[in-house]
Amino acid sequence: MGEPSELSLPPEDNNNGNIAADRIKGAIFGFALGDAVGFAMKNSKEYPHSEPIKGYPVGDWTALTDQLIVTFRCFKNALTVGNIIGSDQCKSNLAASLLKWSQSGLAECGDSAGHGITPSLGLIYNHYEFVSDPIKVAGDICTQSRGTFMGNAGLLRACIPMSDPQSAIESAVVACAVTHCDVRCISCAVIAAMMIHGVIFTSESAVDVMEFAFGMAEKSSNQLLDPPLKNIIVAAAAGKIDELKLTEVGKTDHVYKCLAIMVYAMQVIDVAERNETLPSFSKVIKKIASFGGDCDANCAAAGMIIGAYVGYNNLPLDWVNGLPHAKILHDLVV
Repeated sequence: MGEPSELSLPPEDNNNGNIAADRIKGAIFGFALGDAVGFAMKNSKEYPHSEPIKGYPVGDWTALTDQLIVTFRCFKNALTVGNIIGSDQCKSNLAASLLKWSQSGLAECGDSAGHGITPSLGLIYNHYEFVSDPIKVAGDICTQSRGTFMGNAGLLRACIPMSDPQSAIESAVVACAVTHCDVRCISCAVIAAMMIHGVIFTSESAVDVMEFAFGMAEKSSNQLLDPPLKNIIVAAAAGKIDELKLTEVGKTDHVYKCLAIMVYAMQVIDVAERNETLPSFSKVIKKIASFGGDCDANCAAAGMIIGAYVGYNNLPLDWVNGLPHAKILHDLVV
């Protein structure tokens, strides 16, 4: 791809700030709803449901949204006190926050410990050097895995709405690299963050936002994107979910599949833009979940993109009301 150009901001008007605020809220709630609905459907439940699933409260999201909340809070605090997102201090603070969450969960949810932590993440979080030097720990794990540690957790944690493009890139790199420092994972995180930035804070088309996001990922890593990633993105951009092989044994949580689902969500927006319609959040999420695989992760990723586009006020009210801890999300985006 060529040198990316700057995306244009929406026209200035008195309602512009309200539009951005509604889209930010839509993105965060969209992520949590996608997570909760995908988790329910993965366990053969319709959402909203009336019974707990695997120890989770009725209608609750999973560890994916917990970690997004922890990361969002950490970065907001860093910006409030004037810290640089990309600094070693911020990386250590994020690592400490994630470790604390893994040990005690979110207090507002009545947790006694972090739930749903994969063995690989548990190994990283509990490493004795994780807080002091998370990038080194993640790097060692990456080296030991010989390039196979390519889960989607780092990408999903990087889905933080940032109004400034450079801040979006820096936050994505840090959020991902503290556990998944493979350059391919980081590139995916940058692409995701820039797509979210473009949908919320610019007036560009979905196609232009995607082009810009991929260009910035290549620019920030100073290398071309991995060919296998390009291949799966082509299928996603054509709306061909079946070609993404979401149920592929041993690779359901692969970062490429999760990013491809976000590109599919952008393709849905592209179709809506051309037809001058608004996508149905619930239909998109249910369709993605019906293809199986890592449903909660894939639906969370798509939920953030579609939620950002339609805005909070266009999310399905019965689903929003089904979230038992929605107040946490409301407080997060104030």
